[in-house]
Amino acid sequence: MHQSRTTGITTRSTIAKWIATPFGARAVGLMAIIAVLAVIAGVAVVSQVTDQMRREADVRLDGQATDVSRLLQETMASASSDIRLALAQ
Repeated sequence: MHQSRTTGITTRSTIAKWIATPFGARAVGLMAIIAVLAVIAGVAVVSQVTDQMRREADVRLDGQATDVSRLLQETMASASSDIRLALAQ
C-alpha cells in the first residue's frame, strides 16, 4: 500500500514539476526539438538534391559518350575507306 501511494505522488510530482517549470525552459526545449527536426530535414533535402545532380550528370556523361562514340565511328569509317583507297592504288 505504501508503494502505490508513492507511485501516485511521484506521477503527480512529475506533472507538477513540468507545470511549475518556467515557460522559458519549456520553450528552450521546444526550440531544441525544432532545431533537431530542421537539421534532419536539411540533411534529407541535401541528400535528394545530391542524388538529382548525380543523375543529371550521368545523363550528360552518357550524351557526351554517345557523341564521342559516333564521332570515333565516323573517323574510323573514313580512315578505313582511305586505307582501302591507298591499298587499291
